[in-house]
Amino acid sequence: MQSKVRRYSISIALWAVLLSVGPALAAEQSAAPPASVEEGPHMVMAPRGDPYPPYLADPHRASVEILNTRVTHVDIPDSGNSRYGLKLGGRFGIARLDPQGHPGEGWQFGMELGFVGEFDLDHDYDNIGWDGIYAFLFTAPLSESVRIKLGTGHRSSHVGDEYMERTGRRRINYTRLERLAGLSWYFVPAWRLYGEYGRAYEMNNEALQRPGRAQMGLEYQPARQWWNGQLGWYTALDVSAMEERDWQADIAVRAGYVFDADGRRWSLSAMYYRGRPTIGEFFQHTESYFGIGLRLEL
Repeated sequence: MQSKVRRYSISIALWAVLLSVGPALAAEQSAAPPASVEEGPHMVMAPRGDPYPPYLADPHRASVEILNTRVTHVDIPDSGNSRYGLKLGGRFGIARLDPQGHPGEGWQFGMELGFVGEFDLDHDYDNIGWDGIYAFLFTAPLSESVRIKLGTGHRSSHVGDEYMERTGRRRINYTRLERLAGLSWYFVPAWRLYGEYGRAYEMNNEALQRPGRAQMGLEYQPARQWWNGQLGWYTALDVSAMEERDWQADIAVRAGYVFDADGRRWSLSAMYYRGRPTIGEFFQHTESYFGIGLRLEL
């Protein structure tokens, strides 16, 4: 019990740090003088934002989010249908080379770091499992409407201690290192179509895992209409498939409101998902759920 309380205290502390430091960093950046368009190409260190935005409906990516879910089809053995997901992390720019007169539109090198955990409310908030994520990414606009993403990503999955103790389930050692490439197309200003392919070059359980991964999606996000252009809405579809699941489609649909404040973007949304669980250790299972989430983009 003490270890569980300690873990929750650490989670609360992390949230407090993120929410307190974030506005300060945003204020510091907004106070910096704008770059002159006469300077020519210039390097920006620790840039905010990304030329290739994260996928809005992707349930597997890193972010800062609390998601309350009702699982309508339970497939993870001895787990409940009332759960919540906790994510900590996001995408962080390291350096960006901006062309003359186009701030924020250059080649960017960055990282994606994250923790993805799932907790079972029907079993005393037991941790079912968690994944650790990191990626190194190059992102850039090829034109006003086309963006690319190239990189390498890592995902390491673990079974929760409480779930392991209760069920005897042991780790299958699911770890995946892959090279990835993505293409994003804003075919009209509010509409975005994207596709991505990843191929693993290292897997810790080659008896069960397979290298291929594919993903595509469609997003609609009109211009902000309320609260002086700070509040708007979106709807998004994400479809992914993995070779290790015989290319079975995993489908996520999400819609909600977004709010920009102090340089940060908040999202309150509802979603439906059917596919592999967000914890890689359980990739052989298929579940479906409805959820409501509060998300902060770093």
